[in-house]
Amino acid sequence: MRPRYRTGLIAICLLLIPGCNGCRDESSSANKDQSLPQTEYTDSEPVGFPSDRTRAGFAIKPGHWLAASQTIKSNLGDRRGRLQSEIRFPVLDRDGTVTGQRRTWPIQADRPVVLPKGQSRQFEFRFLAPAIAGTMGSQVEIFSRLQVRGQVQPETLRGGSFSVMAPQEYFFVVLTERPERFVRLKVADWVRPYARFSQAAPSNHYRVVLPLTDGMVEIPETMLDWSSVSVLFWDDLPSETLTPSQWQAIDDWIHFGGRLIVNGSDAAESLQRSVLGKDLPLRVIGNLELDVDAAETMLNRFSVDSDRSVEKQITLVRDGTARVMSEAQVREETRWVDGSGELIARRPMGRGVVVQSRFDLLSEWATNWDSFDSFVNSVVLDRPRRRLIQESGDAESELDQMYPDLPVDQDMALINTGLRLASRDAAIAPQNVEQDTAPETTERPIPVEDQGGSFQSRGVEGVAGWNSMSGVVAQIRRVLQNESGVEIPSIGLVGRTLAIYFVCLVPVNFLIFRLMGRTEYAWFAIPILAIAGAVWVARVARLDIGFARSHTEIAVLETQPGHDRGHLTQVAAIYNSLSTDYEVAFETNDAAVAPFDLSSYRLRRGEVAPFSFSTSPSEGTTLSGFSVASNRTEFLHAERMIELDGPIELKAQGNTPSSVTVLYNGSRFDLRDCYVIRAGDDANESKVSIAKVDDCVAGSSHPLAFVSPSDIRMPDSIDSVATKIWATMIWSWPIEPGQVRLIGRLGQRVDGMEIRPAATQISGDTVLVSQLRYPIKQTFRNDENLPSDFRRVLTDVDPVEQDASTKFRYRHLATSGPSVSQQFVAPENTERRRALVTTRRMDTPTQIRISGPQSR
Repeated sequence: MRPRYRTGLIAICLLLIPGCNGCRDESSSANKDQSLPQTEYTDSEPVGFPSDRTRAGFAIKPGHWLAASQTIKSNLGDRRGRLQSEIRFPVLDRDGTVTGQRRTWPIQADRPVVLPKGQSRQFEFRFLAPAIAGTMGSQVEIFSRLQVRGQVQPETLRGGSFSVMAPQEYFFVVLTERPERFVRLKVADWVRPYARFSQAAPSNHYRVVLPLTDGMVEIPETMLDWSSVSVLFWDDLPSETLTPSQWQAIDDWIHFGGRLIVNGSDAAESLQRSVLGKDLPLRVIGNLELDVDAAETMLNRFSVDSDRSVEKQITLVRDGTARVMSEAQVREETRWVDGSGELIARRPMGRGVVVQSRFDLLSEWATNWDSFDSFVNSVVLDRPRRRLIQESGDAESELDQMYPDLPVDQDMALINTGLRLASRDAAIAPQNVEQDTAPETTERPIPVEDQGGSFQSRGVEGVAGWNSMSGVVAQIRRVLQNESGVEIPSIGLVGRTLAIYFVCLVPVNFLIFRLMGRTEYAWFAIPILAIAGAVWVARVARLDIGFARSHTEIAVLETQPGHDRGHLTQVAAIYNSLSTDYEVAFETNDAAVAPFDLSSYRLRRGEVAPFSFSTSPSEGTTLSGFSVASNRTEFLHAERMIELDGPIELKAQGNTPSSVTVLYNGSRFDLRDCYVIRAGDDANESKVSIAKVDDCVAGSSHPLAFVSPSDIRMPDSIDSVATKIWATMIWSWPIEPGQVRLIGRLGQRVDGMEIRPAATQISGDTVLVSQLRYPIKQTFRNDENLPSDFRRVLTDVDPVEQDASTKFRYRHLATSGPSVSQQFVAPENTERRRALVTTRRMDTPTQIRISGPQSR
């Protein structure tokens, strides 16, 4: 057969062969198609820090910086881009009622993202929560979008709703690997106070959160984001779980007023391996059996007078069961809590405090003690004693809570958190801004325990919130309004410049070319001399030709005793002659910056926020979108933590009672015009004395000689833009009894904030506020009574009445408090289930509570 016919026959045979599909795996192909992702990205809802492991709902505190994160996975390929998040909050009408509309907050969060295919990445970002009046109790929403390189339209990600915390409400963070033991804290009466139904539902004092500890612990990494946290309760979490940035943030936060509770030996052994190990009150060297005599002493000392469970708890402690307490060595400046049987120690850290227990505070012999909440309220949290009352005196009326040692109108935010920042919270009246000399009298209101005296709470932010209208910042802005702008050249400068120009233009020009024999060349030199003269005038007057910029800044640097880092607040006034967009950059992520008057922007749904706050692990922090119109001045508010290279502190020269007090400047800054202000320890006769230190260079010490304020003479004039702020903080800021503080100047701006494009005229100064000593609290007062004092036991309860009352109790908890599973705990002893206690709130049906070891 010819080759060409053979080839044709083979082709025809191949076409006639039927396919059997026997070698094909259609099921695997189908499964492969089904396994393909339906979307390009997989993402989760935003998570706010500090988070709770239950994921039952996140919260933000208005007017505070907040850290959050969102998990994203790219399903189809490697992607690079930016994650942008914005906040939408409810719009209110004139009466403060929520209208149902949403408004976009004008500053958005922004950060770079890198998404390898198939890998979930968690990206952290930061933003400033809106401080809008009337939003408490409502919900704000966070929406994110992913802008990928090469794509025109951004990818919309999942959003989340956040509850808005009340002004007096702060986070109580518990770091533990055994969260089931801390349900007791979430329903304590120091978390949510008693109040009558006839009044508005009381807001919580604290929001107890237990972050997840497997993986990255969801707590902030800068102190500026810890301002909404009041208490950190460390249980048994290994210290290696936290990042160095988180440790640094906690260290800063404690020194500026945070409260760290170290629970027993497990917590102490963990923290001793951390950067805070040297600051703990006790150094644990082992474990011992619990000292029953010490436990009995503590139970008796801190029991409420009407507590009927004391004997039972003492018997429980002495039952022969081996219980553990830590064996420890006492560090310097540590004080035992009087009456605790040396079971609880305290040590100050700057303005904050570390409370360390030698036993587990969640032990059954402590938590089943009726006075346990009173004990935590007073000894652990330093809160004032409480009194429960009934308006009618009837056993069935509802309980209300009051504080007998506080004014009726006391702002509870000042009680619930100890964190204070001078630039945000200092109680300085605006009318004192013009006062730059010593007043005739130094009498001033000196508060007791800082209740409405040295510091003040403001609006929805409470205490320690980002506050561009605080007494200090508002006065700085008022001064900068007068000082900012382009410096106009003086008449003398103009006259000298013109004289030099005409001398060079005519006589000098003519003489030079006459000596050269080329007099006619003098005419050609005139344009060159005119251009050179214009450039010279611009440099002398520090002006660009046709375009002028100026940057005037006043800063406040606050330091704490024994701490080598400080909190710097900068207020900058930016002026230019032509409209310009600016960018503000910091090399560190330990910074925050925002324009003034953010609440004046009225953005509707769909509008893009004009300001972008960007964070990057490698590039630091940046604010973009800050525009200054022609011939206008705009203001920036920036804060950051800076290194001092050493503390500014008081030292005693000698060991005798008459030793001279010495001011030691361990920082890298030279101090000028310093005044050390000291108040007496007696709250009734708190005499103020002042010591003057003209100059204190870095690394030097100066003995202090205190005199009466009337003997102090202020300098006649100080060449500084911050003179009025400096004088105001010396003479108009109240001081606590037993407190010592220093007010001075640095005489310079602190580098680290870069404003682009740079200004041709830059000036500024920094006021130093160095807290040198705080009074030590030594008195702890028990509550006056207990909730059980108002209960009556029913020995025989009608089953129908019991069922109806129980149903009402469940319904009440579902509408007015935490979940039923948290508040309604059945007794462990089944024989006591018929022992019911009734309490009734005004104008409501009778409530039934089952009593037992776990009930409140």
